[in-house]
Amino acid sequence: MCHSKKVSRTAIIKEIAGISIVGVTTGLVGILTTLLLHTAEHQLAHLTHTTMALISLGVGALAGTCWWALRRRGPIVTVTAALSTDTPLPLWRTLADALLQLLIVTAGASLGKEQAPRQLAAALAERIAPAHNDTDRHRRIRLLAAAAGAGLAAMYHVPIAGIFFVLELLPVRRDRATIATTIAVCAIATTVASPVVPAPLYGFPHEALGVNDFLPLLVVTIVATVVAVMWRRLTVTQLQRSYTGPWLVITLPLALAITYAVGTWFPAVHGNGQLVLDVAFGTDITALMACALLLAKLMATLVCIRAGAVGGVLTPSLAVGAAAGVCVAILFGAPHAVMALVAAAIVLAIAQRAPLFGAAMAIELTHPDIWLAATVVVTAAAGFWCTRKIR
Repeated sequence: MCHSKKVSRTAIIKEIAGISIVGVTTGLVGILTTLLLHTAEHQLAHLTHTTMALISLGVGALAGTCWWALRRRGPIVTVTAALSTDTPLPLWRTLADALLQLLIVTAGASLGKEQAPRQLAAALAERIAPAHNDTDRHRRIRLLAAAAGAGLAAMYHVPIAGIFFVLELLPVRRDRATIATTIAVCAIATTVASPVVPAPLYGFPHEALGVNDFLPLLVVTIVATVVAVMWRRLTVTQLQRSYTGPWLVITLPLALAITYAVGTWFPAVHGNGQLVLDVAFGTDITALMACALLLAKLMATLVCIRAGAVGGVLTPSLAVGAAAGVCVAILFGAPHAVMALVAAAIVLAIAQRAPLFGAAMAIELTHPDIWLAATVVVTAAAGFWCTRKIR
C-alpha cells in the first residue's frame, strides 16, 4: 500500500515537473522567435526596394537549396506525424526547418510564421518526455501536443486558441489528462512570453454591432463561408502539387519575386497577413481596393505554397477573410473592423475544420467587446456547420 502511494506520488511529481519544464521552454521559444523576427524586420525596414528585391531572391535560393538538402535525407517529420505514428521529431532537422520558415517569411513570403515555434516546441518537449513504455508514450503524446499548442499560444498570446488547436486539430485523446496538460502548458508558455508578446497583438477599434447591421452580418457570413470553402480547396490542391527536390532552388526565388512584385502595388501582401489585418481593422479603403487586396493576398499565398515553401496558413486565412469582410462592409456601409473580424474567424474556422479554434484565435488577437466576441463564435460555428460535409 505504501509502495503504491509512493509510486503514485512519484508519477504526480514527474507529471508536474514535465508540464512545468515544457511550458517554460515553450514560452522561451516564443520569446526567442519573436525577438528574432523583430530584429530581422527592423534591419530590413530601412533598405531600398532594389536591395530588398535582391535579398528576397537570395533568401529564396538559400531556402530552396537548404530544404532540398534536408529532404534528401527523408521527409521532414511534422507534429501530426510524430503524434500519429510515434515517429520521433529530430531536433536539429526540425530546428533547421523552423529557421528556414522564419527566414522566408521575413523575406516577404506570404505564409504564416506560427508553424515554426509549434514544431520547435514539440521537438524540445520530446527531449523532456522520452517514451520508454506505454505510460511514458501517452505522457509523451500529451506533452508534445500541448507544446505544439503552447508554441502557437506563446507566439501570438492566444492561450485559449492554443488549447482548442490541440483538441480540435491534433490526433490526441480528448481525455481529462490531455485537457489538463494542454491548459497548464499553454497558460505557462503564454505567461512566460507575455513580457515580449503584447495582448492583444492586433489593434482593434472600439466598434460594435448595431441594430442595422444584421443584414450585412448575414451577407458577410455567407460570403466568408463561400470564400473559406474556395480558399481551403485551393490551398490543399496547391499543397498536393507543390514542388520538391532540386526544383526548389528555382521555384522559391521565383515565388518570392512574384510576391515582391505584387507587393509593389499592394505592400500589405508581404509576410504572414498581419499587414492585411491592420488595413482591414484600421484603414478606410474603397471596395475596389479591398477586393484587389483580397485577390492579391490569396494569389501570393497560393504561389508560395505551390513553389514548395513551408509555413503556416493561419494568419493568411485570417487576412483573406478580413479582406472579404471589408468588401461587404463597404458596400453596406457597415463597420469595417467588425465585419472583417467576423469574416476572418469564419474563414479560419472552415479552412482548419475547427470552429472553436477559429473563433478563439480571432477573438484573442483583437479583444473585441463581449457581444462582438459572441457574434464571432456564433457565425464561425454557423459557417462551419453549413460546410461540415464539404472536404
